[in-house]
Amino acid sequence: MKYIILGLLIVIVFILAVMVILIKYNSDKLKDLMIKINEAEENINILVNKKIELILNINNCIEDKSLDIKVDNIDEITNKELNIYEQNRILNNCYNQILEIVDYNNNVILDDEEYKNVKRLKDISISLNGVQNYYNDNVNILNNYINKFPTNLITKSKKLKKRELFVNEKNEIFEILKNE
Repeated sequence: MKYIILGLLIVIVFILAVMVILIKYNSDKLKDLMIKINEAEENINILVNKKIELILNINNCIEDKSLDIKVDNIDEITNKELNIYEQNRILNNCYNQILEIVDYNNNVILDDEEYKNVKRLKDISISLNGVQNYYNDNVNILNNYINKFPTNLITKSKKLKKRELFVNEKNEIFEILKNE
């Protein structure tokens, strides 16, 4: 009887040790994941601000050169009440309109410096898409952690909630085609 109790005690201690190791391991993975997400958010904010600045600058150049050409929703990109996801959608819309105006409208002829700003805007947009994809990849992992045992216990104790993903143009087009 002593050996049975001792055996059960050893099994219980072993199970507890494994659980502690799993919790520690997953807690460390979650901590690393949150660092990646927070760094991506910081980089997104920096790039969004640069993109806003360039869009406003280029829009002013366009308006100076042609009174009848307007970028829709240009005033909305600086609206502080919008969350970053809504702001991103409007920014992408303004960005696409500016590229269309610059590339296809013969009434708007930009000088070299203005074209350099358009090139910077394109480069920032590419970088922003990359950082947003990195963010989305890590947020997908976090959202999976929130749904799965045993990591959901850790995320609940840290009061972490599911996060929204950035939608880029390719995803928007895919969603539109999927819904048709």
